[in-house]
Amino acid sequence: MVLLERKSDPPGVYDKPFKEMYDYIVGAGSAGSVVAFRLSEEYDTSVLLLEAGMSDMEPDDVTQIPSLWALRGLHGPINIKETTESILQSFHQTAAKEIGFSTVDCNSDDPIGFCKNQMNVKDGKRCSTSTCYLRPVLERHNLQVSLRSRVTKVLIRSNKAVGVEFIKDGKRRRIFAKHEVILSAGFIRSAQILMLSGIGPRKHLQQMKIPLTVDLPVGQNLYDHLLFAVQYNITAPLSINNKKASEPDDKIYIWCTSSDFKCLALSVPDEIV
Repeated sequence: MVLLERKSDPPGVYDKPFKEMYDYIVGAGSAGSVVAFRLSEEYDTSVLLLEAGMSDMEPDDVTQIPSLWALRGLHGPINIKETTESILQSFHQTAAKEIGFSTVDCNSDDPIGFCKNQMNVKDGKRCSTSTCYLRPVLERHNLQVSLRSRVTKVLIRSNKAVGVEFIKDGKRRRIFAKHEVILSAGFIRSAQILMLSGIGPRKHLQQMKIPLTVDLPVGQNLYDHLLFAVQYNITAPLSINNKKASEPDDKIYIWCTSSDFKCLALSVPDEIV
């Protein structure tokens, strides 16, 4: 998550004094930001959201560029739109149909097939969990967002997560959770935090001289998120981007994704439409 710091933000909104205990402590990954938003809807529920990164970017920085792909649920603050159709898109759709692929929704439970690219966009800018979930509620009295806060371990007592240890501005701190610690640091960092907390494979933790709390196969089920792009030059005079004057050949881009190298999903990136 990158929460853009702006002059219009309330002074000190990201650096409020810490309490000793909150109802919930949440990591500010994409999912964690949504969880914090929902939990803090309860007026008497206190939520601490910890984000490891900085927020020194301007609103027009690269993080505001709409994303090609967008994951979504239903009826939430994230705006999803399909790309504008081009003549090349119909060619791709026909080609996909000829080799047995149906037209699908990229973000459905069955995404294998041809689809138009979808973007999370609002007012021409990327609609992320930080900008569309957190920014509108930064002034909730029961939600505290702390930046530059890198979690080093989950605190465990009697086999229960009771808090976190983290470093902010060079100072190590410990904060406790009355109800739950919600770990949301991405598929690599979440596993690392668990293992630093003593939750993981016994042999590996012994090698790293980390006291074992629970022997679990943390990190043993990691899979690559496969994505590759195939680019072709074409001779037909189809202008797909007026700004590509420096590139004399028009190009077809076919984006392919596969979990087992047997199935393909085809689409056209919006930049070339």
